[in-house]
Amino acid sequence: MSTYLVNVTTLNSSTRTGWVDEPNIRGSWGILLPCVSTLLVCSWSVMHLNLPAKSSSNTEKLIPYLYWCAIVIFGPELAIWAAWRQLMSARALKREIEEAKLTSYNFSLTHAFYAVMGGYAFDCNQSFDSEGEVFWSKTQRITLTPKGVLLLASCGQLPEISAQNIADKSKVDELGKLIACLQAGWFTVQIITRLACHLPITLLEVRIVGHVLCALVLYTLWWYKPRRIEEPTILKGSWSAPLAAFILMSSHVNAAPNSILPGFQAEQQHAEVMALKFRVMPDGSSVHVQSISDDEHEMDNLDHALQVRTKTGMSLMYEEEIDLEDTVVDWKGQAEARLRLACLAIQKYSAVRTLLRRPICGEDRKYATALAAYPEMPKVCRKKREREAMLQNVSPWLELGPHGTNVQHLACHTASDWPHDGLVRTTGGLVMGTVLWAASIAFSAVHIAAWNAGFPTEAEAWLWRFSSMYIGFSGLLWAFLHVMAELSATLWWNWYDIMIGEASQVLAMLVTALCSMCGVIYILARAYLVVEAFVELRSLPTMAHAIPQWSVSIPHIG
Repeated sequence: MSTYLVNVTTLNSSTRTGWVDEPNIRGSWGILLPCVSTLLVCSWSVMHLNLPAKSSSNTEKLIPYLYWCAIVIFGPELAIWAAWRQLMSARALKREIEEAKLTSYNFSLTHAFYAVMGGYAFDCNQSFDSEGEVFWSKTQRITLTPKGVLLLASCGQLPEISAQNIADKSKVDELGKLIACLQAGWFTVQIITRLACHLPITLLEVRIVGHVLCALVLYTLWWYKPRRIEEPTILKGSWSAPLAAFILMSSHVNAAPNSILPGFQAEQQHAEVMALKFRVMPDGSSVHVQSISDDEHEMDNLDHALQVRTKTGMSLMYEEEIDLEDTVVDWKGQAEARLRLACLAIQKYSAVRTLLRRPICGEDRKYATALAAYPEMPKVCRKKREREAMLQNVSPWLELGPHGTNVQHLACHTASDWPHDGLVRTTGGLVMGTVLWAASIAFSAVHIAAWNAGFPTEAEAWLWRFSSMYIGFSGLLWAFLHVMAELSATLWWNWYDIMIGEASQVLAMLVTALCSMCGVIYILARAYLVVEAFVELRSLPTMAHAIPQWSVSIPHIG
């Protein structure tokens, strides 16, 4: 029979008490402090964030950690979703590089995570020839996304860096992790003990159990991700300027976003190059630069050429068999310098030309763009393999058309911790899309388990139940819609049109209104669960203060 620090026969399980002091009983501080300490320790120690911006102050480095700690506290399933997307992108990048044998060394999952977190970057003061022409000055550092790293590897220019070197740069807090594990373990044992002794558990303790489980999931997802690296690997060499210029011109770093839901949809943007058309000699011979007019028919007289049209209307032609170094062209400004260098990369690297190939037909172009953005496109939406193969060989011409739907997302200013279009996406979209909602359902289930807990008032009880059920319902609803999109091509394409801003205005406004309303209710429900967990401490069942005596001998915080 268990021994308690308080004589339980003097406690009436049907009565409630206000704030209770220690030390002769489990006081209110004895409930609050272990919960808060467990929450903070687990939330802080689990964070594996991406590299900070160059020359960030200590305060600027601290802010993202505080921000993500708040995310873990108020919406842990969002952190799980972000970690899951990072893991899937890292695995996809590793698989792409290994299958194509793009590196001479073992490109491990740690390397892939290093790429995901912004570990490879160009630096304007270090990467390029100091005597060369300036083609970029907006930011000093250009961070590659995983897609940019994959392109670099495909061009044979990804530098070798050992896993040990990455580990040396990583600041893994082993002591902090040990403390977090001990604290979470002690807290879990305490909850199990109270259940075994039929002692009540507070709503705050119920919530912390959910956070401990989420922390365990996050530890698992980020197991191979380095932690607190502050400086990336700077890419250097004579090859760097042309590739950096191309990456800048075809990425959203230089783009103007056009989005109704920034950060949560396929961005429709204008890259710096408005239209780009090219034909390349099979033998890779040199090309010549000359100014031409915008008349399309002039291309008809050339067998192998490359044409670039910028947003300012300048049009340039690249022909075969004349060395660029012998060509005198009046380039003006950094934009023209980027253009010239980018075209050098297009000529030199077949991987760049492969990346740029798109079909001409409008319908086929939309399909190819959607497939490139969402390789997990449902089978019901896919064209036959023969048709897909034909699309990729329809013409060696590229158009970054007037709507900019072919922005490549190869670089960014700093690596975002939120999922973004620069991540290497995988197939299996049904699994990827339901992870967020599965985490939401699981977290909801933890709160629903407190359905019959003794609440201070009946109104609080039903608000708790509604909030828990609504969060679970939201997860089930979106998971159901995701499954339906996998089965219905019409639904998937309608949703894609909404995401890129091409759906009818009425449909877009309706969906936006519904999502906004549901989102506001979701946020209010999450906020209520957090607030009520603390507010309940003002009036707890008397037996909530009873505690088995042996449990206090276990080392813990609070």
